[in-house]
Amino acid sequence: SSISHISGYVHGWKRRLLRPAPVLFGVCSIGVFAGLTYLSLLWYGQKAIDEGLLYHFVRVDHRHNYSMHWYWIYLGRSTEDESMALAGRLLLITQTV
Repeated sequence: SSISHISGYVHGWKRRLLRPAPVLFGVCSIGVFAGLTYLSLLWYGQKAIDEGLLYHFVRVDHRHNYSMHWYWIYLGRSTEDESMALAGRLLLITQTV
């Protein structure tokens, strides 16, 4: 059945990712990111958090957007048609997920 197939697939990924090398890589990556973020917070204060991290959640610049919907967002922001503008804004929601 499809459920047992999915269960086997998930079990395979768990078996691959929960080995020492991938776990060590994840811990080191998170540690470096957290350490550099902490240092930038010490040096630059709240500005580092606002411009370095939080900015990426609130920007709507379609030209520097790596969404697969970039063209529709571009069209929605450059038109006065309300339905297209609404579609452009709604497509930005998918990036938060």
